Amino acid sequence: MRVVLVVVAIVSVCFSCAHAGEQVGNPVTNGGFEVVGANGFPVDWEPVGGPPDSEIGVSTDAHSGKHSLRLLRIKDTKRETGLNRAWKAFSGEQGAMLSQLKGAISFWYKAVSAMDNARLVFYVIPMSSKPLEDTGLPRAYYTVPKSHIGDGRWHKGIVAYDFTHSPKVKWVQVAPRIVGGRGEWLLDDISYVERAGPVPQIYKVKLIETKGKEGEECTLRVKVRNAGDEATPFTVELALPKGIHSDDKKNAKQTPSVQPGDWEEVEFRLLGLRVGKASVRILVKHGEWEDESEVELSPKLEACMLRPERFILQPNEEFTVSMVIRNNGTSCADGITASIQNAKGIKLLELVKKRFPLIRPGKEAIVSWRARAGSDEMLDAFAEAKVNIMGEERTVRAHMLILQGVAQLGDLATGDGPFKATVKATSVVGLQSKHARLIFVRTKFGYGMASLQVRRHANWETVGKMPYLARLVFVSPNRGRVEKLIFGEAEVEGKALVTRSKFADGFGGDWEVMGRFELTNDPEVFSASYTLTCDEPRQILAFEGPIVYVGEGSFGTKKDEAIFPGLEWLVKDEESSSSLDIAPEHPDRVRYVPHPNKVTIPAVGIHFNGITVGLMWDMLQRWDGENTRPLVCFASPNSFEGRNSHLVGLFLPSFPWV
Repeated sequence: MRVVLVVVAIVSVCFSCAHAGEQVGNPVTNGGFEVVGANGFPVDWEPVGGPPDSEIGVSTDAHSGKHSLRLLRIKDTKRETGLNRAWKAFSGEQGAMLSQLKGAISFWYKAVSAMDNARLVFYVIPMSSKPLEDTGLPRAYYTVPKSHIGDGRWHKGIVAYDFTHSPKVKWVQVAPRIVGGRGEWLLDDISYVERAGPVPQIYKVKLIETKGKEGEECTLRVKVRNAGDEATPFTVELALPKGIHSDDKKNAKQTPSVQPGDWEEVEFRLLGLRVGKASVRILVKHGEWEDESEVELSPKLEACMLRPERFILQPNEEFTVSMVIRNNGTSCADGITASIQNAKGIKLLELVKKRFPLIRPGKEAIVSWRARAGSDEMLDAFAEAKVNIMGEERTVRAHMLILQGVAQLGDLATGDGPFKATVKATSVVGLQSKHARLIFVRTKFGYGMASLQVRRHANWETVGKMPYLARLVFVSPNRGRVEKLIFGEAEVEGKALVTRSKFADGFGGDWEVMGRFELTNDPEVFSASYTLTCDEPRQILAFEGPIVYVGEGSFGTKKDEAIFPGLEWLVKDEESSSSLDIAPEHPDRVRYVPHPNKVTIPAVGIHFNGITVGLMWDMLQRWDGENTRPLVCFASPNSFEGRNSHLVGLFLPSFPWV
């Protein structure tokens, strides 16, 4: 036999008469909070929590009479915010708790506010004869729908329960709460009824776009739950905006009979181009009970970024810079314009202002400009664009490096190992095997920018780049933040290529960064080690190296597979840190720089067209002589920085500093 414990319902209009099953002598005494004791708190009730985390007391904003009860949670703490019937643990006494072990609790509420991580919940709790909540039975509860939060209206809810099957249950506690983050709601006219009857609740609503017809055809799926104690079918009605129609002329469909505590669903096919903001109102009712919900039809424009075709440029190189906008909403976006307003080291070659095409739900739209890098090498070139999104103006910026490179590099070494060479009056150093090579090109800043290449069909192909040897961020003695991209000199020392960079920080500190690159026994694998020293104490915020932009200057964001063991396994166009396999609001969804304990194998890689580029590292290396587990960053594609490539890299310090 199925026992129904979690039961809910709502109504958003005022009724002039009581429920037919409501008793004249309400067991929930002072359910309207009209009788206030000498302590200023309603008689037969007691607060759960209090200052400084919560405020709990009477309010003059009432559904009926003069008073309601206000619950305000000021901050997210371990302490609860709520209300109980007056009772005393381990007393063996009922107090103001209920002795009715079966029935329903009805109540009126106004949901004033709730953060995304907050829930407004009305519990009915089974209690033992001690009394304690130790019967082993779960609570029955009602959760306020998000559509009711902040709407300024009084709604009616109900919680049906049946604890008669357990001899451990002696009494019933009535216990509204705010769970999680900050929130506020008002409660009034709490009463007990013997039966709830059929009570409809809109349990879940989902809008599913028709593939290939996004924004003009979709399926609206509505799940309806019976939060009462009697089975019945429910009718679901839609109120549609102008220009949208459904596959049912009356915009109404009936569910099969819904058993108490169970749910059934109906589907509507919605037709018509959805552009801009509108809403679909959903109503389900039975007798005096009704529930309503609203589906907002609106564009939700995200991932607005300015993305250059390549961010490591040669002087005077022509390239394309694009603005990308993704619509994660439920209707099309139109009339979006963008213009590049400011640039450094970059010259635009065409029209500055551009208009986006219609951006359909779940799709991206792109506008592009042709540009040319300046003739001077620089590390801080940028282009800055402004975009007007439905009246809101946003500014986005793309950073680029302009560094001397060599367009075509043939064979530079006759055997395996490190080498130095001059190509077209440009000095290069590197490591080469019969399958792969790592080439550093000298710029006016020194050696730092490097190309990772593989040999295919007698030709060398670039598969990734390092923009610099390392990146250092530290706190100066005057508490300022200092960032430096590391370039240096390079020499062949035996079988290794060694880079050194020495500099003064302007505050009395002399730094040295050394990199050592070698071939391994595997001709397709290079080893890299970094050493950082300073002769004065400094607080290091970040020391990156090596950082590899896979696909930079070659295949871009394309991939066949990408793997980050324990965290990501991506194929084709799947994006890292997305909500494909994890809830969007989950705190661990973003896996850009995860806790090192979440990485099950210390390796990360991108695979495309038969080539895999990645990193492997020693997770237990003691990078400062004591601490282990360097951090790894991973983005495929690298939407965090707006790069047309993938990102893999290591950096310090690790936890607990980061």
